[in-house]
Amino acid sequence: MTDKNWTDTQRFDDKAAEWDDNARRAAMADAVARAIIAHMPINKPQNALEFGCGTGPW
Repeated sequence: MTDKNWTDTQRFDDKAAEWDDNARRAAMADAVARAIIAHMPINKPQNALEFGCGTGPW
């Protein structure tokens, strides 16, 4: 058992600080974004909601 828990924001912040530095993760994110764009052509302004998918600081 660890002394860390899911409400420990420092744990998340530590992981988030280096998450995007991993080349494999960056390549996967790029591939997913390109696949979405290829299958959802955008021909007019649209809105999107990102739901908990990032490592941003907020």
